[in-house]
Amino acid sequence: MKWLGTTKPFITLADYKLEMFRPIIDKYDWELTEIATGIYNDRSQELCFNGTLTKNNDESLEQQLHKRLLKVLKYRIEEKEHN
Repeated sequence: MKWLGTTKPFITLADYKLEMFRPIIDKYDWELTEIATGIYNDRSQELCFNGTLTKNNDESLEQQLHKRLLKVLKYRIEEKEHN
């Protein structure tokens, strides 16, 4: 970050790596600004901090988070039904 000259660089990471990076996200107060789908694969979403990855994103961050929450809840319900 010293080389970049900022403690809030634009950074993306796969959703499944969030907990690994949470300490640095919290320490520098990075802002989740976008959740991008289908960027690298169909199994994970790309979490964008301090900037946006896509240009044609008409959904607000709240809408993106709502969709993500619904997917997680649907998955958990399906998982319970199969067990």
